Amino acid sequence: CLLDWMLPGIQGIDLLKKIRAQNNQTKVLMLTAKADPDSIVLALESGADDYLSKPFDSKVLLARVRNLLRRTELQNQMQEQKKASTQSEDEMTLDGLNMHFLKYIIRYKGDDVHLTPSEFKLLASLFKADGLVMTRDQLIAQIQGDEVNVTGRTIDTHVFALRKKLGAWSSHIETIRGVGYRILISDQDRTITEDDI
Repeated sequence: CLLDWMLPGIQGIDLLKKIRAQNNQTKVLMLTAKADPDSIVLALESGADDYLSKPFDSKVLLARVRNLLRRTELQNQMQEQKKASTQSEDEMTLDGLNMHFLKYIIRYKGDDVHLTPSEFKLLASLFKADGLVMTRDQLIAQIQGDEVNVTGRTIDTHVFALRKKLGAWSSHIETIRGVGYRILISDQDRTITEDDI
């Protein structure tokens, strides 16, 4: 927002204070003929993100606006990352499948999906791997718990059961032949096989 100090009917500094009183985080660049240090300090302490005294070069104005936009974008990215990391601690959603890790609840397009504890642990491990391949040995370590006889074949059986219970969503579970499994986060993650060539 470009805000001039001298506005008809209201001072720009008063409008700025009202904007900030509403907890509005819009970036504000004050434009003014007031170049004295006290005015600059007052504007910045009142919530202005930047200050530009008149007369100014249009290149300088554009550079400052681009800087504010860049800072806004960076701030938005940081908030999204924070939101995503908070969500990933308790739950994750991918293409209609929502997993609540702490509550042991899975819903696909709003319907509950009933999994055994081992199937849940396996799917949660794949989800948390964030698209990376998990070997059968890694998956065994994740779900072993009380099951002392878990083998690579047992993992394959659990994956087969998961695919059956998850229906169309199961296309997100990719088999990496001879290695293990992973969850496809996007189509770009899909491994190209000889069949695709």
